[in-house]
Amino acid sequence: MDKILGYVKIARLDHWVKQLFILPGVVLAVALKSSHSASTVSPPPPRIFAS
Repeated sequence: MDKILGYVKIARLDHWVKQLFILPGVVLAVALKSSHSASTVSPPPPRIFAS
């Protein structure tokens, strides 16, 4: 909670139009991230050449 409070403290109120568009984007990103589980992530491709 302290981390979020820090971001709120540095938010500039004179940029409210920009923040109006950023807030829904953050909410959407968090919602999409939480809707995907680790099982839906595909494994990396096999390595052909050893490095």
